[in-house]
Amino acid sequence: MSDPKKPKDDKSREEEIDESLDETFPASDPPSYMPPAPDDPDEEDDKKKKKD
Repeated sequence: MSDPKKPKDDKSREEEIDESLDETFPASDPPSYMPPAPDDPDEEDDKKKKKD
């Protein structure tokens, strides 16, 4: 059941996938999603001081 063409087909398929990914997600593009910035610790301290 082993097909000598199978590894070659897999390789070309891998290359096609890699090329498609490169076209879809070029490395030069910035990420479209940026996680929110962490809360400012100084701001939290200010809130605590106002409560006291």
